[in-house]
Amino acid sequence: MGLLSLHMLIYLNLVCCGAFSQAESQTQCSPSTTKKHTELSRPPSLGGSWYSPSCEIQPGPQFVLRHYQFSKSSKDFSIIRYYYSDEFCREPAYSIKGEGTISPGTPSWYLSEATDADVQLTKLTVTPYKADVAVVLGGFIQQGCHGFSEVKDVFSYQSSLELNASDYTCLQSLSFSVNELLVLRQVNYYKRKGNYNVMDSTKTAESLDTGRRSRHRKSRRQLSLAGRELFLGNGVWFSQLDRPSSYQLPLYSYEHKDCEACSCIDKASVDNPPMECDGGHQYSGSARVNLTGHWSSAACESVPYSLFTLRSLDFNEVDGTYNIKTTYYTDNYCTLPSFTLTATGYLVSEKSFARLQNTRSYQLIFSKLSVGVLSETMAKLLSMGDTSRCGHITNWQLGEMHDVTNTGGCDALNIAIRDSQYTLIKSGIDSSKSEYMIMSEMKPMESAFNTEVTNFTPKLIKCKAEIISYASFKTQKLTQSLSSQASTHSISGFLILGVMSLLQ
Repeated sequence: MGLLSLHMLIYLNLVCCGAFSQAESQTQCSPSTTKKHTELSRPPSLGGSWYSPSCEIQPGPQFVLRHYQFSKSSKDFSIIRYYYSDEFCREPAYSIKGEGTISPGTPSWYLSEATDADVQLTKLTVTPYKADVAVVLGGFIQQGCHGFSEVKDVFSYQSSLELNASDYTCLQSLSFSVNELLVLRQVNYYKRKGNYNVMDSTKTAESLDTGRRSRHRKSRRQLSLAGRELFLGNGVWFSQLDRPSSYQLPLYSYEHKDCEACSCIDKASVDNPPMECDGGHQYSGSARVNLTGHWSSAACESVPYSLFTLRSLDFNEVDGTYNIKTTYYTDNYCTLPSFTLTATGYLVSEKSFARLQNTRSYQLIFSKLSVGVLSETMAKLLSMGDTSRCGHITNWQLGEMHDVTNTGGCDALNIAIRDSQYTLIKSGIDSSKSEYMIMSEMKPMESAFNTEVTNFTPKLIKCKAEIISYASFKTQKLTQSLSSQASTHSISGFLILGVMSLLQ
């Protein structure tokens, strides 16, 4: 099995949130795949404060605002995670503050454009903001943290408690980790100072020769800093020995034009947590929107093992039919395609999800899965594999789509077709008046209502330029295909890379 195939096999059992730069969010049918006037800062200049641009939905689901501070030397850090009872981060529940040291090192050999770092947590403080939350946290601490098993009341309402930062069992009991700091990627954004013909750059300074470096420096003098984004590793649930292999949604610097929550978070503290910071909340729509139409990734999204995706979805809410297409890339800007997956089928609406507004559960059923290769490397990989287990294709050609439904998927990509899946779909209108959709990870139907939702994917934006009408979206051929089959199929939970990522 090749290295890429092995990575995919590992990925099948992982859950991740994709990451994308919100600075590129737009309502066009095709997301931007290049960044104007940007520069990768390597090693990253961490000094200063970094903020969540809006209330984040993290695994659980948990609702979080982050405030991370680094010393000017980038050697010391102080991070605060504020946890909330509601999805708009208006009702603070508790906070966890961690302090320690960080040593950015060499460029990551595994995660694109990242810098590896060594991290040491030296201090940990927990502060509850509600009496009932204090009781719950106290139970976790008594069970998982050494030295507190005999304490009747761990702490009282609005009092802080310092814990042993080196007690890994204690950290696990609080679902807290600083593993996200093990990989760092900083991108600086610049704006024109005048009417200069400034070159666009998405390449690192290391890739420039001497002459190009000179032109780059001259170009930079014609620009002023407009904001910075800090991408940290995704996967806070990993063990202490694991380094993340994808990025979270980025933290923003204070001056970032799209960070409406920065000022609110900056004025807050552990004793006075941020509230009403949802002025720029990307999920603050008050009404569920019509899902019928064409949806597209807001920007290039990060998925595990240094892969990146762009997704599009055509959906008809009347009959529940859809077509999903995901293209995988090997670079952060989604300009180097590797392969494409498309899936067709339909969704069956189940019921509302109480913990999130405008959210419903769905049964996800697939009828057809196709694979296409977009790079010579992937074409060779699939051509060398067992063709009887991947559409019976003996010679994969670039750009050609092949149906792999009749072979139960594609073993080379670890794609298997099994039973129905369960997912959540949340929709609304964001602060830029764009209609958005986010979807949860897929779960087998038999366990759908017995397990917590642990992950949501980056948002899809409804394409205003090409909204598909009910009449034009009739899928008569799909319906005929479904009725002619003896049974319907859907993509299994085993296929997190193949099709769950289609919905990321």
